[in-house]
Amino acid sequence: MSFVFGFFRPGDHDCSSAVEDIATGLYEICAQRVLKTAQHAGLNLNESDYRLDAQDLPGSACWTPELGATLELVRDAGPFVESALAQLALCNAKFGKNQSVSLKISPSLGLLFAGFPLPRAETLQIESDQSQVKIVVGEQHYRFLRRGSRLELMDCPTVLRRYVGELDIVVTGGNCLDMAFCAAEDIALPADLFSDAVDNVGAAFDLVSQVAPEYTSWTRQLIRQIHVLGERLGSLSQLGGRSAQKRPGQIVTTAPRHLSLQAETLIHESSHQHFYMLQLLSPVAKNTGEEQFFTSPLNGMKREITRYLLAYHVVANMMAFHKRSLETGKGDREIIEGRLTYLRPIAREYITNLTANSDLLTEQGNAFWLPSRSAVLEICEGV
Repeated sequence: MSFVFGFFRPGDHDCSSAVEDIATGLYEICAQRVLKTAQHAGLNLNESDYRLDAQDLPGSACWTPELGATLELVRDAGPFVESALAQLALCNAKFGKNQSVSLKISPSLGLLFAGFPLPRAETLQIESDQSQVKIVVGEQHYRFLRRGSRLELMDCPTVLRRYVGELDIVVTGGNCLDMAFCAAEDIALPADLFSDAVDNVGAAFDLVSQVAPEYTSWTRQLIRQIHVLGERLGSLSQLGGRSAQKRPGQIVTTAPRHLSLQAETLIHESSHQHFYMLQLLSPVAKNTGEEQFFTSPLNGMKREITRYLLAYHVVANMMAFHKRSLETGKGDREIIEGRLTYLRPIAREYITNLTANSDLLTEQGNAFWLPSRSAVLEICEGV
């Protein structure tokens, strides 16, 4: 069970091989489910036209919002079977499949491709090979050129979309926000600030690596897309990032903002991604833990034990990162000390309640968090 702790935070227990296996396994399960549902609905198709062989899958890069959108569609099945099949075909195009696909889709749904929500329409055509991907959805035409593992959107100057430095992480803004992430308080980022926002995110990734090299892979291996929003008014707890379990690899963050806070957001949302992946590996709670609820000290909301553990996970990683910031002297000391002052009592409360209710967690769930307890309590004491 020691490798389970590798999903809690980076360190001696490397979970990279498990990450590869879970990501590719998720694709296999998703493709199988879509094809089985399509065949049950009476669609006549050749399976090999709609799935990639294991040796052609991109490993951990299978952890992608396109795959999450596919699973979301196939769960609803019914009238969305062809849309689920279309979203799977878009995944395959992103992963490099040579294909020519033409499908009817539900005009009430939006599909995703390479960080870009496609317009709603009744038809979808995909032409993809090793050099480019061409998509026609309704009357709209899109062309993406392959540059290594990147897909560059051509001839759409109004779309806010750019990769982070040399990383295969795309940043989007404006109308590229996936509807799964929309919130009433969101403020769209002005187009003239988009370049600064991308640079801000890139600098935050660099700061993470400078402060805590062990978090370099942690923050990069499971994030595929970052959507940047404008700064909102309100307390710090109302700002920052957002993740959704149904959109693996995709996060939302306020930008541009102070580097120490942006780096904290990357740690926070990367922690969520690792927790979501762990949940695919094994349950962390007995009987889902839904029979008992706890008030989260982070946001005051009622949470069952799984969500409570998820929240403790991000707090512990943020504190570990800020501790390293103080040790290295990198980042804004005043901001970092302020964040630690805020987080310490929160962490203590999480630990107290998780310890008292560890019987609600599975063996894997306790193996996930218990090894962190003493280290986090030391940080709580300012050690």
